[in-house]
Amino acid sequence: MMGELTKLGNELSKDAGLTPRIFEYLFRRINEVQCLYVYFSELLLINRLKCNECEGRRAPERRKA
Repeated sequence: MMGELTKLGNELSKDAGLTPRIFEYLFRRINEVQCLYVYFSELLLINRLKCNECEGRRAPERRKA
């Protein structure tokens, strides 16, 4: 299950077991989802600002994460 735990550069060794591979995959997916969330929330904020400028309203306050 564990196999060889050493990393070769940025990747696990070819002898790595199932457990390290699953954890590497899960952390990679968590990072991808977080990056997408930040991207889309910024995109939404930009669109709201454009909309508010067109209608002459004040820009909404940005919430802190």
